Amino acid sequence: MGGIGNSLDRGWHFTRRAFENGLHFAKHNVFDVAAYLVVATFIAIIGSLLAVFFGVATPAFLGDSVGMLGASAVGGVIALIIILGTLTYTFAAQFGAIEYIYTRKRVPYFEGKNASLGFKWTIFIFAIVLILVAVFTLLILGLGSVPIVSLLAFLVLMFLAIFLIIFMVIAMYFVYQELAVKKKGPWEAIVGSYHLVKNNFWETVLFGLILWIASYLVTMIPAFIFYMVLMVGIGLSMISPFCLGIVLVAFIIYILVIIVIEAAILIVHTGFYKELVTGPKGAAKAAIVAKKKAKPKKKRKAKAKKAA
Repeated sequence: MGGIGNSLDRGWHFTRRAFENGLHFAKHNVFDVAAYLVVATFIAIIGSLLAVFFGVATPAFLGDSVGMLGASAVGGVIALIIILGTLTYTFAAQFGAIEYIYTRKRVPYFEGKNASLGFKWTIFIFAIVLILVAVFTLLILGLGSVPIVSLLAFLVLMFLAIFLIIFMVIAMYFVYQELAVKKKGPWEAIVGSYHLVKNNFWETVLFGLILWIASYLVTMIPAFIFYMVLMVGIGLSMISPFCLGIVLVAFIIYILVIIVIEAAILIVHTGFYKELVTGPKGAAKAAIVAKKKAKPKKKRKAKAKKAA
């Protein structure tokens, strides 16, 4: 119990420092961090719209010349390429925000290394999803001839999937920081995040719980205000369609406020990661430096005694 208690004390110390340093940094830089997230959100929205447009429009334009099946395949390929590019640069902007928070130095929204990591992370996610879908499909098809066995297998797979998701969420709690700060590859970042959580489990649990409660309470305020505006706007739209425009403006403001809140959460999250990574090492390094500085003083005192 003592070990857990010490870990919780250490976790509280790091959590408090992460919030204090994060709030200090956020006072002057939260909108700069939010700008990265705004760019990432904009890229995600535009990319999604383009992917849907080309995925739907391509068969309509090419259906007569290459056939509906061929046109659908072309549209699917174009949409896939757009999605890959969208996710790549969305992740690049997010990694840029984390790097800025950690190093306190501005980097371009689509900095080369971050874009490369974004592309690798996108490919990695696609590969994992395809493998999981293939495994689930093959297992279900293979057991489909026996209904009871198929149902039991499906339930077992669902249980394993839920367990795997929970495990991955915990193990990958710092994976974005590992990618953005240490520039690791996808698998190396996952392993690094896993070991960091494993070696600081109760510290991370305490911080994650506090951050989740704080972020939930903070986001509830703008969500409640927007809900009230939405209800009033829909009711008044029966009288004047202009009220729908007010709802749209309120929605845009709500999204921007949520992005600013997410930026603040990211600042604190990355700050806690920095405490775990550099906290003990920083303290040890400071102690070594202090000893080195103290040695000359001791030598001078010894020489002074000899002279006396």
